Amino acid sequence: MGPDAGREWHSYIGPVKPTSTKARQPTVLPSAYLTLLVGTALYLVLLAVILGPQVMAEQPLPTPDLRAAGLSNVPELVIPFQVSSEHGGRRITLIGAYADSARTVLFLRVKPDVGVPDNLTVSDGQGIMNAGGHTLSGAPGDYVYAVNSGPRTGADHIANLTAQVFELRPVALITAPTERLKGTWTLTFVLPVHQASPLATESPFQLGAWKVTIEVLEVTPAVVHLQAVIDGANVEEIGQGLDSGISLLDKSGAPVSSVAAEVETTISKEDLNPATGPPNSARVKLQWLRPRSAGTYQLRFRGNGQTHTIAITIPALAQA
Repeated sequence: MGPDAGREWHSYIGPVKPTSTKARQPTVLPSAYLTLLVGTALYLVLLAVILGPQVMAEQPLPTPDLRAAGLSNVPELVIPFQVSSEHGGRRITLIGAYADSARTVLFLRVKPDVGVPDNLTVSDGQGIMNAGGHTLSGAPGDYVYAVNSGPRTGADHIANLTAQVFELRPVALITAPTERLKGTWTLTFVLPVHQASPLATESPFQLGAWKVTIEVLEVTPAVVHLQAVIDGANVEEIGQGLDSGISLLDKSGAPVSSVAAEVETTISKEDLNPATGPPNSARVKLQWLRPRSAGTYQLRFRGNGQTHTIAITIPALAQA
């Protein structure tokens, strides 16, 4: 299963810096998510008081932006901003942001619309977030940048973030390439990070000669997040057809839309031994859109000529 149509994807191999039981009855957890929504509303009020109207925006984000980011189900959790940076007569404005423990999403508006924000880094209080990412187009002049990781925070679950854009990549015909527009645009802001709820699962299990160990299986307000280590297979074996190799299926057997997929080695680049080469294991990280309705879903692993399916129960997404 390849990436969704209309999405721009970047897959990263290796730890390099950028470019996852038995079935039981569904459980609805309205109180936890009601608390989440109330907490977000209180945070917005506090942030508006502290930072003032020059930072917080009043208008909601355009629908195409939310759709591109896969956040149409939880628009109330996207924080609107109005934080701008200008270089060479070109302005980039952060118009919104969302973060949970698995994903960070920035909504960027470029005026004039001369290209896609590229060569972009996002840093939290502990440094650059070293994870894969991808850029999507939203409404005209708007771009969505998603990092496949949540920011690191303190006990208050508030992240201090800085995004830096170093290039704008013009969209040009192959026959008429244009130069990237270089500069430095810096956007600094604070953002609440929504927490995840773990999902019950079985681990480890065998997939033929491969051993699969699930490190993380959780649900956030926006995504279902899986992180797993596969011993007995290298990055190249897993990377080819990762989306079809691991998929989340609804009760009808239809695949749930994926929003991120990457594979990396299980040791750092610095620890690689040139004499022995990469380890015969790989770490996979995948995210799927959080289903709104409660139910039992199938997490299916295919590889090495085998198939293994795990039933997981996902609670309903609370209504705003």
